[in-house]
Amino acid sequence: MTTFDTWTQSQVEIEVRNALIARTDSPNDWETVSDAVDVYLGGIEREETRVLDREAIDRTTVFAVVESIVRAADDQ
Repeated sequence: MTTFDTWTQSQVEIEVRNALIARTDSPNDWETVSDAVDVYLGGIEREETRVLDREAIDRTTVFAVVESIVRAADDQ
């Protein structure tokens, strides 16, 4: 995983897709990955009752997003 201090939503989507390909050896539809990241980030916003800056997502949040989406894909 590439490391930045903050990530854009697009960078997170790329990282999630790369992690899914590495884990499943099968490319996922780009729109599906983008939607999954958007839904996960929206869940964080609702849970924490704050708006995330989608152009500056902190590293901890990025790792949680990637891990959660990959884990969910494993469970299917």
